[in-house]
Amino acid sequence: MTEPGYGYPPADSGPPPAGYGPLPAPSSPTAITVLVLGIVSIVSLAVCPVLGLVPAIVALSMAGRATREIEGSMGRYSGLGMITAGRITGWITIGLHAVAVIVIVVILVAAYAFGSA
Repeated sequence: MTEPGYGYPPADSGPPPAGYGPLPAPSSPTAITVLVLGIVSIVSLAVCPVLGLVPAIVALSMAGRATREIEGSMGRYSGLGMITAGRITGWITIGLHAVAVIVIVVILVAAYAFGSA
């Protein structure tokens, strides 16, 4: 008689446990670049607002190419989420710049209108 936990497993124990499975596809280098440029554009708003616009525009212009690269790789590359995040941060930066320009114009017009009265 064998003790519980020793010996052969019962015949109906099922298949053996699975291994780690296939490796995920590596991220597209262009997708990583789009994400980094989007993040840099947001961060550079605090340091030098004018310079934040450049990486945002570059990130948005590279996003389309990166998407085509991933979709054309037939599963060899991943990173669509990084492209989406880069696009979002780029548009946020451009939107904040637009709001800042509108606020500055309103302040200048108000200062001119009330200053000459």
